[in-house]
Amino acid sequence: MKNITLAVEDEVLAEVRKYAAANDTTVNGLVREYLGKLARHHGRAAEARKQLIALAEQSNCDPGENWKWDREALYDRGVFSRHERPALRGLEEPGTPFKKDDSD
Repeated sequence: MKNITLAVEDEVLAEVRKYAAANDTTVNGLVREYLGKLARHHGRAAEARKQLIALAEQSNCDPGENWKWDREALYDRGVFSRHERPALRGLEEPGTPFKKDDSD
């Protein structure tokens, strides 16, 4: 494990020390945890991008040269009209009692 030196404003360090003490850890532990999460996230994001590129290369879909998203067509479809379909968000119509889904 390597040691690093950080420069932090006095006020920030004081607040972080309070937070660390309240959460039964140290400033060092907080920094180590944050940097670990950052490294893991970066690795997962890079792997996801590689997989996405591989899937795109395998795809045989050809939308054509002049293809682009058309706002009119997107919002004309019922699946995008969430305000009209509250069940898509797990909500019932206004005035309808909440019904629990027993499929869980």
